[in-house]
Amino acid sequence: HAYEINGLRFEWLPEGYEDVDGKETERLQRVEFESAKHEYIQIRVMDLAEASAYTYDSEENRGRIVSIEDFEGQIIEENESKELLWIDDQRGKIIFVMATDLSQEGLLQLAESIRY
Repeated sequence: HAYEINGLRFEWLPEGYEDVDGKETERLQRVEFESAKHEYIQIRVMDLAEASAYTYDSEENRGRIVSIEDFEGQIIEENESKELLWIDDQRGKIIFVMATDLSQEGLLQLAESIRY
């Protein structure tokens, strides 16, 4: 069962999450989901030209290089959340997925299910 929200299509979502916030503009699509346990998932797809630099403290956080379909991304575990970031050069987009209660495998499964 696929979901379409704010110009994004999700082929898969973890059980128990509902969309609670979002925005769609010419250059940005954002969706936020929340579970009954108050766990969050946030997805942002931005035009590469609009995206600001993204940095993190490599001493504090461990990044792991992963594949999302044909792209290379990075998973960063920070405090209580995991963040996944990758760039789609062909379409000029940067995609950011943050989740508070997904495993790395769940985060990758969600990322690979996003159509933008």
